[in-house]
Amino acid sequence: MCTYTEAPRQAHSRMRESGQPALSESEIEEFARFLQQSQSEGSYGIKEANSEAITMARKLISMLKTDLEFDEIVFSTIDEGWDMEVTFSMVRRADNRYYQLWFWWSVD
Repeated sequence: MCTYTEAPRQAHSRMRESGQPALSESEIEEFARFLQQSQSEGSYGIKEANSEAITMARKLISMLKTDLEFDEIVFSTIDEGWDMEVTFSMVRRADNRYYQLWFWWSVD
């Protein structure tokens, strides 16, 4: 499941913490782990993503950057073992635009 939020002229009030221009390598790997687990029951509980999932994560993040042209991004994740969620909060400072993309999967 996923949700997408776009909020014009609201970055200053919705982005509570400063972001980075890009995700760190560990954040990309954590997103890749999320993607891999969401695709296969055999992947539940993995500690590290495979190279295919890492490539997919990089591609999705690159597409987000190209499409939204954000200046800052904040990545957060919650992993409960039987479900996991990932949130990307992004801003484009030039027009004070806020974006949020939330992904969730569950064993159920």
